Amino acid sequence: MENKKLVIMPAYNESKNIAHVIEDIKTHLPELDILIINDKSTDNTLEILENTEGITYLKHPVNMGYFKTIQTGFKYANQHKYDAALLFDSDGQHLASEARKLVDKFDNSDVDIVIGSRFIEDFGYNHRFLKRIGTGIFQKLVKVCTKQNLTDPTSGLKVFGKDAIAYLSSDKNFKDYLDANLLLDLHYNNFKMVEVPVKMKEAEDGGMYPGIIGPGLYMAKIFALIGVSSITNVVKKLKNG
Repeated sequence: MENKKLVIMPAYNESKNIAHVIEDIKTHLPELDILIINDKSTDNTLEILENTEGITYLKHPVNMGYFKTIQTGFKYANQHKYDAALLFDSDGQHLASEARKLVDKFDNSDVDIVIGSRFIEDFGYNHRFLKRIGTGIFQKLVKVCTKQNLTDPTSGLKVFGKDAIAYLSSDKNFKDYLDANLLLDLHYNNFKMVEVPVKMKEAEDGGMYPGIIGPGLYMAKIFALIGVSSITNVVKKLKNG
């Protein structure tokens, strides 16, 4: 039976990185289909995609943000009946040779989600101070709630199986953030997760939440979402007896 896998890659103003990232995936993950969602880039990202062979791309009519762009990918994967989907950033942080470890682990394990962790092994990743604090807090919170030691709850490099794809393609299940709150929600809904150690490059611009205020606001939002998810899970258990 054919085992269809898809790379889901959101792209916003990544003209300087996107061609290299695509070639990296084609080299190390040649059996995976590549879907790139252009989130209304204002540079020439779309032009590059239009002139690149061996990929599928979609265009958002307006800028919808990173997380909604990922959900577009989940919806596509669900509609086209993919067995697994690999989330992969278009900014050059993720390495296809390392993502191969996630794909192989998924193929050889009875799990729904495989997470690429920067912290199981010391690969010298320079995690900035405020983000390191936030990651440490989320690590402890996820461990308490799931009884599972997931070391990198903010990793964006993940493989999702078809049941998780179907779950996250639904608007009622999808979350505005895909970090610790997502892992807890998936745990509460009986999805099985595992981590593998991977190397990653650090984002040159500081990533999605640079500076001092950005990481603080991000943490506050994640805590709020975790609280909502936990309360929802408790209510669901009470209703089910």
